[in-house]
Amino acid sequence: MLVRYESDNEEDFSFYSGTYGDLLVDEETARENITLVFPPMGLYNVDGQACMFVRVPQRQWKRAPCEDNVTIYPILRELHLNCPQKPITMNSMEQIFFPEYEKSIDKAVLMSPSVALSLNFAITDTNTDDKNQRILWFQSSPVGILLIKEREIHVKYHAFYQETLDFFRKGEYTWTILKK
Repeated sequence: MLVRYESDNEEDFSFYSGTYGDLLVDEETARENITLVFPPMGLYNVDGQACMFVRVPQRQWKRAPCEDNVTIYPILRELHLNCPQKPITMNSMEQIFFPEYEKSIDKAVLMSPSVALSLNFAITDTNTDDKNQRILWFQSSPVGILLIKEREIHVKYHAFYQETLDFFRKGEYTWTILKK
């Protein structure tokens, strides 16, 4: 269960759960049963957009994700589009801790302007009128172009050709992957 730390005193810890609301847990139970974790860095679908989740270096590290040590931003921001950073909320963190990815390119290209396919790969619109093309991303870097009608993936950044080949060969065998 995902909870947000609210406060504590000498005897109890106060948490908030999206499912159960406010929770009061005695100190011994909290220290024995609560695990503080960070999700892996990578791509997630947050509020209908492919977003990059990254840890931000700080001098004093907090023990769990918060506004001071993590950032969630739409990858379309890398194209210098006006895409504001996502707030660190229970809703956004639930979407990151319990991710849902579109497994099919055919379905992903019909969805919103950006869709994460895995922690590493996403597809976005090209920000042009050409509806036959999409941009393929490896985390926050554009690495290729999808030509939808031709069912081709043109990997422009050759360093990620093998990763692209390995990922798409498993579930997208009807698409041709080319080094361009």
